[in-house]
Amino acid sequence: MIRQGSLACLACLTLLLIVSASCSKGEVYYRFHHLQHGKWHRDSSLLFAVDSTVLQPGKPFSLSIELSFNNSYPYQDFWLRVEHNLTDPFFRSDTLYVKVADERGRWLGSGVGGLHQLSIACPYVVRPTARDSTTGYRVTMAHYMDDNPLKGVEKVGLKLVQQ
Repeated sequence: MIRQGSLACLACLTLLLIVSASCSKGEVYYRFHHLQHGKWHRDSSLLFAVDSTVLQPGKPFSLSIELSFNNSYPYQDFWLRVEHNLTDPFFRSDTLYVKVADERGRWLGSGVGGLHQLSIACPYVVRPTARDSTTGYRVTMAHYMDDNPLKGVEKVGLKLVQQ
């Protein structure tokens, strides 16, 4: 015999699974790197290793960069270098310019308290080529700002969504 409390717990668990599955919206990869004490050193590249079984070769994926800043970030903009081997065996390098605050210093994106998050959609669609399980896919990111270390960057993330 199933107790009423167990049944309620099972119903809550089922609802939680349904909500979490519906919120994924085709996401196949979503990872963050936390930067210690909100400081990003200029010679520190962040590596995102994407399992080759996660991406289906030839299928279209959108790529976005997820950035979290705190109030000590001193600029309105942000320069970022992104290198990846998602589209062929050779690495492609892009430099992205990101505006993080408007002319009045108001943060763009969303935020609560002193933490502000911004999602930057890359301007192209990624169609991965086939990889073996040992090679996999790699995405590296490094900042191109003059400060070393760059203060105020809390987290840097990568999201891949199948279209």
